[in-house]
Amino acid sequence: MDVVITARHFKPSPKLRAHVLEKFGRLSRYLPPESEGIHVTLSAERNQKRVEVVAGAVRIKQESDDLMSAVEQAFDRMKERLAKDHDKRREHKGRMSVRDTSGGRATARRITREPKLKREAHEMEEVEVEAAARAFAKSKKPFMIFVSSETGQVNVLYRRKDGELGLIEAEPQE
Repeated sequence: MDVVITARHFKPSPKLRAHVLEKFGRLSRYLPPESEGIHVTLSAERNQKRVEVVAGAVRIKQESDDLMSAVEQAFDRMKERLAKDHDKRREHKGRMSVRDTSGGRATARRITREPKLKREAHEMEEVEVEAAARAFAKSKKPFMIFVSSETGQVNVLYRRKDGELGLIEAEPQE
C-alpha cells in the first residue's frame, strides 16, 4: 500500500519521513483492497503544525504545536476511524453481526450459531490398542474409533498437537 507524504512550507527530515511511513503503513490492513492508499500532508506555519490524512473517503485533520505529536494524534484518530469502518464492512457482508461495546470502542464479535450435525457410521473392529496405534500412525486420519479387545470398551485414538498419539478410553459410570 502506498503512503504518499506531502510537506508544505518546509522540508521534512528523514527521521520524520520514516516515522510517518512506518506509522501510517500499518493501517493498510484496515483499508479495502481497491483503496488507493493513504495521503499524508504535513504543513508548518509559525507556531502551528498541521497534519491532514486522507484514506479513501476518510479525512482527518490534526493541529498541534509539535509536528510529531500531531502525527501521533492523527494516526490514533485515523486508526480508530478505519477500524470502525472496517468492522462495518465486515458486518455488512454478513460475516459479523453482534457489537460489543467493551473498553470504550465498539468491536464486532462472531455470533455462535447452532452447529450443524453431520452423522457418520463407522465400522468398529475389536483390536488391541498397540495394533490400533500402529495402524493409525500409518493413516492420515485425525482420529480412529475402535473397540479394545482387552476391555471391550470403545476407545478413540487421536493426533496431539505435538505430533504424538493420544488415547481416550471409555470407562463405564458407576
